[in-house]
Amino acid sequence: MVCMALSHRMNRTRDEPGNNALAVPFYRYRAVALRSLNAEIDDEHKRTSDTIVAGIITLLLTDYVMAVKPVLTWHKKGTYAIQSIAAIGNTTSPASQLSMTSSHLDELDFLRLHSDYSLPLLQMCPPALFGEVVKINHLRTLGVLAQTHGPSSTENLCQEAYGILSRVCDFSSEKWADSKLSSTEDWILLGNVYRAAVSIYCISSLQSLAVLPSTIALEAQYAALAQLLHLLLKESLLSPRLKSFMLWPLVVLGVESVRGGVVMRAFVKEQLVEMSRHAGTYVPLTAKGVLETFWASGNTSWDSCFDKPYAFTTRIAVDMSRILLR
Repeated sequence: MVCMALSHRMNRTRDEPGNNALAVPFYRYRAVALRSLNAEIDDEHKRTSDTIVAGIITLLLTDYVMAVKPVLTWHKKGTYAIQSIAAIGNTTSPASQLSMTSSHLDELDFLRLHSDYSLPLLQMCPPALFGEVVKINHLRTLGVLAQTHGPSSTENLCQEAYGILSRVCDFSSEKWADSKLSSTEDWILLGNVYRAAVSIYCISSLQSLAVLPSTIALEAQYAALAQLLHLLLKESLLSPRLKSFMLWPLVVLGVESVRGGVVMRAFVKEQLVEMSRHAGTYVPLTAKGVLETFWASGNTSWDSCFDKPYAFTTRIAVDMSRILLR
């Protein structure tokens, strides 16, 4: 917990004098935590206790927030126990490196039976749209397999992709917001942001695998969605209550902005820097680096953006849905 507090402080005061001095106690306390966990794990009577599990998860979250190591790859199976991170992480992974998409799809029925589940709320993504993200991820996995069998094998996948896109576009933010106790306008804005972002992810990621075609109609829809998401993010990022949950939509806009122009790219860069400072985490700056490399590459497809799996989220430990928008 001391490490988490220090990493938060380091990221919020990155440009202030003396900031580097905080790194010394951070790594010292991290080493203490590692030695303690190792000693406890070596004890067969203690290794399965709740305290050990809590300690491991806390260390994983600390490493993730501080970007100490390529922690997503090293601890993938551990962090992917959190369903929301798994789904969001797959969206920003190369299609060839997607993880556990079939099992995530199988778990959707269970999650629907528990409509108050907090997993997608770690991102504040509406559960219905979260379910479509899981389906898109799985369709990307099938798209990779279909590429080895020729264009004819993608016909059924294309129909399924259009079905997903239709359901996402038909999602009603107003009906979703009606189920909330208060702050209806904020919930509507959140729903609209994620509807636009998931729509863009659906089109771009599935066109990248030739599951969806590059038609004039789809390109026009894609461009309109990008402009809409840009406007919605400008509004939502002004809200201190909402801005910490806008990282994934901002990354989606960043991928699109390779075609959207200089102004859109400048907006994304500026907001990622500010979000890092506001949330006290390095993750938005990692996203900024990935996007800048993509913008300079000359490529435009979704899969060209991500050289390895990433999970771009700034809220990964606490469900704040019951207190955030009161």
